[in-house]
Amino acid sequence: MGDRTDMHLLSPASGLVNPIGDHLDFLLRRCHAGLSEHVAREARAYDLRPTEFAVLSVVRQNRNIRPSHLSDMLGVKLGNLSPLLDRLEERGFILRRRALADQRALELQITPAGRAVAAKVTRVVDGHFATIGALMGETEYAVLVSLLRKLHEVVQSRTM
Repeated sequence: MGDRTDMHLLSPASGLVNPIGDHLDFLLRRCHAGLSEHVAREARAYDLRPTEFAVLSVVRQNRNIRPSHLSDMLGVKLGNLSPLLDRLEERGFILRRRALADQRALELQITPAGRAVAAKVTRVVDGHFATIGALMGETEYAVLVSLLRKLHEVVQSRTM
């Protein structure tokens, strides 16, 4: 990286060069913005924020999950998770219950209404990602997901 031939052209016609066009953080941020906008649009159709949809998705698949485990899975601080849980509970999408094994602990359950809305949004979002997989090629898509998981592990395991 350094001379113009190694840099990503914004468009061949313009001749403009983006010196950070091949930087991993830049590419990931651009991809994230596009993918997140689609998820946000689908979630908004049900008056959900993307993080609320993520909460419903995880709770839907993990009966009686504790908020601390949910926080870890989503990478959201527990203090930031509480208002999301409040809103989802107020809307009748989740329930907070004392754990049978430890009355000091809370567990989350999804309600039938929460399950229904999560299923609707999931169908559309999964369809979007399936289309991306088809456009990329299923093998390349699977490799990309695998490499991103590996990158996440590397980033999480070290202080950069």
